[in-house]
Amino acid sequence: DKSSEGEKLIIWALKAGVDGNQKQQEEYLKKLVDLYPDDERAQGQLGQFYFGQQKYDLAVQYLKKSTEINPQYSSSYNMLGYSYRNLENYDEAEKSFKKYIELIPDDPNPYDSYAEMLSKQGRYEESIAQYKKALEINPDFFASHMGVSNDLIYLNRYDDAKMNCDESYAMAKNDGERR
Repeated sequence: DKSSEGEKLIIWALKAGVDGNQKQQEEYLKKLVDLYPDDERAQGQLGQFYFGQQKYDLAVQYLKKSTEINPQYSSSYNMLGYSYRNLENYDEAEKSFKKYIELIPDDPNPYDSYAEMLSKQGRYEESIAQYKKALEINPDFFASHMGVSNDLIYLNRYDDAKMNCDESYAMAKNDGERR
């Protein structure tokens, strides 16, 4: 009862998503955007919803609006990059990921995200370099360890990939990482 209308819509949208009711979730998020059209978080939430529905053109529309409202809102650049990547618009994906890196250069995730796109394009050496930047920031960022191994496999450097996997396995903190 003490929540604002916007907070209620976000809560209800999340609950609808958890309950598997995407139609209701979309309705709540659209209402949120209608009520707060100049809020980057509202636009970003709807963009992320559409990304999850694999409606990448719609995701781009709302995520771009989010970054236009607030050019410093980093999370929308990440999802925008992935949306463009899935649309095979690699030039725009690369711009989005580079902006994401620019905004939070001390976080490993932007480098990891960019590395994934580079790998998808077959730019494996560049991808490895970005994964290594992520690992310089956080040596425990496990997704980047696996990304390096995958890129080494794609480069037919199987012994290097096996060594990287063995090293990653040895440092893994739990069964999920070991798997």
